[in-house]
Amino acid sequence: QTARYKEYSQHTEEEQQQVGLYIDNLKVFLGSAPAELTKGYYESALYDDSGKKCDETDILQSGQYQLQLTLRGNDTAGMVRQGTLIAAQYADGKLTGVELSQGTVTRERETTVSVFPDYMPGAELVLYFWDECQRPVIRPVQYGRKELYIEFLGTASDVPGNIFTQEQGTVKVQFQNLLDHAGTAEIGVALQDGSGRLLMEETYLPELEKYAREEISCPVRLPDYGTYTLTVSALGTGGDVRRQTYHISRVLAGAALATDFGVNTHFNQGKGNVERNLDLIQAAGMGWIRDEISWASVEQEKGVLNIQERWDRFVDEARTRGQEVLLILGAGNPLYADGKFPTGDEAVAAFANYAGAVAAHFAGRVSCYEIFNEPYTNRYYSSENTGEAYAELVKAAAEAIRAADPEVKIAANLECFTRDTHHYNYTKAALNAGICSSVDIISIHPYVQPAAPDDPEKGLLESCETFFRDTAPYGCEIWITEIGWASCPQYVSQREAAAGIVKTKIMNMAEKRFDKIFIYDFQDDGNDPNDSEQNYGMIRAWQGNLSPDSAKEAYLAVSAASKLLAGCGAGEAARDGGIRQYGFQNNQGQRVLAFWSRTGPGEMELTDLPNQIVLYDMFGNGTVFTSSTGTYTIPVDLDVAYIVYDESE
Repeated sequence: QTARYKEYSQHTEEEQQQVGLYIDNLKVFLGSAPAELTKGYYESALYDDSGKKCDETDILQSGQYQLQLTLRGNDTAGMVRQGTLIAAQYADGKLTGVELSQGTVTRERETTVSVFPDYMPGAELVLYFWDECQRPVIRPVQYGRKELYIEFLGTASDVPGNIFTQEQGTVKVQFQNLLDHAGTAEIGVALQDGSGRLLMEETYLPELEKYAREEISCPVRLPDYGTYTLTVSALGTGGDVRRQTYHISRVLAGAALATDFGVNTHFNQGKGNVERNLDLIQAAGMGWIRDEISWASVEQEKGVLNIQERWDRFVDEARTRGQEVLLILGAGNPLYADGKFPTGDEAVAAFANYAGAVAAHFAGRVSCYEIFNEPYTNRYYSSENTGEAYAELVKAAAEAIRAADPEVKIAANLECFTRDTHHYNYTKAALNAGICSSVDIISIHPYVQPAAPDDPEKGLLESCETFFRDTAPYGCEIWITEIGWASCPQYVSQREAAAGIVKTKIMNMAEKRFDKIFIYDFQDDGNDPNDSEQNYGMIRAWQGNLSPDSAKEAYLAVSAASKLLAGCGAGEAARDGGIRQYGFQNNQGQRVLAFWSRTGPGEMELTDLPNQIVLYDMFGNGTVFTSSTGTYTIPVDLDVAYIVYDESE
């Protein structure tokens, strides 16, 4: 395997696990995944200050102890040859008062370190070992042992991401006894709803063999559509020994696929499980995916183009689920124009050749190609990259695409906000150069975060007014191929991100200013809560966290909107002060009202309605209201809510 030479801490978590590469005084360590670092074992002996050898079950008193450690095992590939003792704690997790001298433990060589368990005489002492990349290896050494030492391995269920659609479900908690003796574990399981209300608390007492991996099946009742946390604990006499919390959810799913609403995926970047993600996208009623096939991946040798099987896989998997595919063609190629934006005859011709080859390969399977992603941004800045140059590139690529697949749609991506003069001048130059004559669609990325899409000054429609006016004469469709809200401290909460996405969908269903909308993006790109780029997803990252693929609030809100608004045609908008209200008619003859407050909690009065209506919250939980007069006072807040009733009543 290869990796860039950089500090270990700068690698992604995936790189750390796969390669374990770091540079320290020009020394390179290549390791394998932590799960493979269990070949071999430690032999240990503990002596008190009189030189007496302690039994592993002896109660430790205050004073100094000497711990002798030897790493044993065969010298095989993947074997850890040495580790460093750098952490110790009592089994209840308290660290105060623990002292020890750090030492390196080398294979087949005895090492002695001093341990001073002065904090809590009689407590269990657990010592951890780490390899040179500072990853835990082998199993902890434990003295003064009372209970088993449990490591939680994760949860499993019959649904991806622990995303349930029914009220009753089962979650399997997986764990391992890390010690070399059998015993009874005490596992506590607690279920809480999104508000922190305790719904269930159970204790399990499984019998575990030494080093055994086991699982317990936990029936859970999820009374409402929403998010939940499942907290599992390994219990001991001094309190919790180990505690972990997992995310589960219940969603209102099963809507038909929307033809005007899609989402961005990153399958080309190797992120996420293709089948699992597409199943979840389908369940949420999103009918399109947007991904990419980068030029540099297709053409790695001049004139030699290779379409990789992995691209066929996600395109074909989407089509089997009834989803349509938009593919981005773009990014620079180091073989041409020094990897910058392609300008000049050779680079433009090569880009067009790549575009045509991709279109020929996927003819009849891909519904739209988008030529380049945000070519106007600083990422592609050069004096040669102008709006006119982009129009020239689009023209050449579009001709090659249409020759290979005459029916496919083609989009050019332009800036839509006037607040950045340079970027919008790029748009105007491309329009003046005739870019619309080469394409069917102008795509835009109108990120308004942290503002809400209905903000009266910084909202979606308000920010695009000049763009609408400038593009109107050309008659192109307008697609939003990226819009989203990062749920992180710099931007918005999960609830605000969910509301922003659903409000965008509802506003466009009623006002029809955009032909299609793609949310950015479906899955978090990582697990750093402070990195906005990693937190746009509707579900959590596929690895590196305790609850991979679990639903964030945006997924629940989109699923509910897709279901409640299924079969609705164009609607009408009504703005009453700080309240936004949109009315629709579904294909079952029912009236659907979607509404929210722009300013905060309040009430609205509705008159001339049937004697019975159903009020749904943003996640799809319904409450029946009745009125003999047909007048209702309805609570409103910043979240989207819905009212559904039969007009024939």
